[in-house]
Amino acid sequence: MPDNLFRFPDGCQLQDVFRPASQTTDELYSFVQDYLSSPPSQLTLYQAPPKVVIQRGGLLADAGLTSTTLLHAGGGITLRDSLVVENGTAAAMRQLSEVLGTPTPPPKTATVVEE
Repeated sequence: MPDNLFRFPDGCQLQDVFRPASQTTDELYSFVQDYLSSPPSQLTLYQAPPKVVIQRGGLLADAGLTSTTLLHAGGGITLRDSLVVENGTAAAMRQLSEVLGTPTPPPKTATVVEE
């Protein structure tokens, strides 16, 4: 399932999976607030360009958000210092396997050749 991506003013990004038909904009705000050190009342989520603020209290689908929406987080906020920042191919592969699961390798087969 595709991820929603949240981009912060300092360039950091968070991602998670949300289901537009059954989850609310309040859940988006709550998810991002868990990673902030600043008061959550300052948090604003928006799409850009043009800047469209995501209002609280409605289904994601009703707000026009999809499962692959890029949202920006703003409003004088700062991320917690205790966050672990991952980057690189290994981190991306680990995150992908957490979402999709570990693939099962195909069974090994042998071919017998008669002479």
